[in-house]
Amino acid sequence: MQGPALTSNARKTSNVKGQTLRLLALGLLAAFAWALAQPVHAATPPTASLVMDAHSGKILYSRNADEYRYPASLTKVMTLYLLFEGLEAKKFTLKSRITMTPRGAGMPPSKLGLRAGQTISVEDAILALVTRSANDVASAVGAFLAGTEDDFAVKMTKKAHELGMSRTTYKNASGLPNSAQKTTARDQAKLAKRIREDFPQYYHYFSTEYFVWGKSRIRNHNHLLGKYEGTTGLKTGYTNASGFNLTATVERDDKFLIGVVMGGKKAKLRDAQMVEILDKAFPRAVAMKGGNTLMAAAAPPPTPILRPVGLVNDNDRSELLQLASSIEDERAPDEETYAANGWTAEPPAAVETAALPVAAPESSQKQGASAAPVDSVTAYAVAALRTAEGPVRKAGREIGNFLVAPANAAISPDAAANPLLRTAANDPARREPPAAQSWREGDPLIPEGTWIIQIGAYAEQSDAVDSIRKAMRAAPSELGDAVPVTVPVKTADNRTLYRSRFGGFEGETAARNACGRLAREAIQCIPIPPANWALPQAGESKEKRRG
Repeated sequence: MQGPALTSNARKTSNVKGQTLRLLALGLLAAFAWALAQPVHAATPPTASLVMDAHSGKILYSRNADEYRYPASLTKVMTLYLLFEGLEAKKFTLKSRITMTPRGAGMPPSKLGLRAGQTISVEDAILALVTRSANDVASAVGAFLAGTEDDFAVKMTKKAHELGMSRTTYKNASGLPNSAQKTTARDQAKLAKRIREDFPQYYHYFSTEYFVWGKSRIRNHNHLLGKYEGTTGLKTGYTNASGFNLTATVERDDKFLIGVVMGGKKAKLRDAQMVEILDKAFPRAVAMKGGNTLMAAAAPPPTPILRPVGLVNDNDRSELLQLASSIEDERAPDEETYAANGWTAEPPAAVETAALPVAAPESSQKQGASAAPVDSVTAYAVAALRTAEGPVRKAGREIGNFLVAPANAAISPDAAANPLLRTAANDPARREPPAAQSWREGDPLIPEGTWIIQIGAYAEQSDAVDSIRKAMRAAPSELGDAVPVTVPVKTADNRTLYRSRFGGFEGETAARNACGRLAREAIQCIPIPPANWALPQAGESKEKRRG
């Protein structure tokens, strides 16, 4: 009686096992089919990183800094920039209310979780973006500022290009995945520098470690805050495609660095890399007392000596070139390397000689023995000295300045012989005694080998800054990598003028191209060469240098 029962039970057990195996096989096939249907994502590209000295604009470290990367939530820094811009323009206040849109309410995390129609104050929106990196709030801010988030993305891209972020395109306010939304580490460093300079009254929000929302205490995602000495901000970001991103601003010992890391494999690895590149860069950074201002005594600048076209005395050449070197900046390295403390770029290729549009007195038409044919370098320097004061306009934003003392040159032979050529710059009776120098030759802020351009001189620093901003809007591509500065100088009658300049052009062609673009926008511009182009190098004769 036991045999048939055992046989029946065995059959049932076998059937159950067979059904289980068939279900398992079907499940595996379904999972495999689903996997095949998913889009194939490329691996996260190599890390891109950069360290900028925010005082001088000098790039201290660069790796893949100009290669495209996805910004992820670094996008929200531009969202905040435009929100700060609206606050400064008094279009609304920190207490104004932002209404959550249906699109915003439907955003994926990170988010605050507001429902469509609920409101949040502008100040709380700022804090939510800085700490929680709230996607719903970012979308609502975009609609608040531009009507729709799509229109806001257009404004974001336009502003990025105005700020010199030529390789950045925004497609939304949050940084959520979009294959067309791209940027570079260099562009993000530029944005970090500008948001601090342009909105110092709001920049402190980036140092917020905690934000209390209802019963929640929201911690900032930037783990360097409170842990890495001197960290004052800025923003983190992450998507699967971007990897772990971080822009950090660090101020310590009168130095100010901006670091960018994009594409980290893990948050901790990203943070560790940021600390490493900042630690290595700090010894090379420029220290400036009082934040953005480097003070040095200023002697009266030389007044131009009228000279026949094509003739420049050697003494004048030296004077002009020393003045032209009064403020410069260094180009950014193109590969993974820390910038050397000092370097000299190769001279630019020869260009057509620039004509000087100045008629000389008849008594100076005779060429002296020491006179040399004018070259483009000297022509630009003479033109720079001849620049008249620009119109005085109303205020702009405050910006840091570099106050540098030009050298006092000896009287030229022609000036001594001709009273018409004697000026405050070359007449001992009229020259004021020079003040004590606090600037030292070889300061890393003023490296050799780069060109600058000057776009005007103003009685008020705010007017000089205003002209700089106008130029940056007019020529964002040409001025994207240049360093904007105002240069205070004392005139012979003890007035202070503020020269508006851009430094860091890699050669004469780049400087002239920038001036050409500005000229098409009705902005006056003069290229000024570095000091070493027309002067002999150590151990090199003038004849060898010229020939």
